[in-house]
Amino acid sequence: MMRENQRMVTEKIEASIKAGLVMQKAFFSAMSGQYAPWWITSQKAMKPSSANSRRFSR
Repeated sequence: MMRENQRMVTEKIEASIKAGLVMQKAFFSAMSGQYAPWWITSQKAMKPSSANSRRFSR
């Protein structure tokens, strides 16, 4: 059970980092003059992470 909890925490951290990177990329793109509509950015940020995909494939 402890190992499963550690795996879930690791997956949550990985998903948070990926979502943060998408938002950071969108922010820097906006600052450099490239505009992405909010719905495209939110779709990328809310897309399931590969960590979740690995867990659900078991």
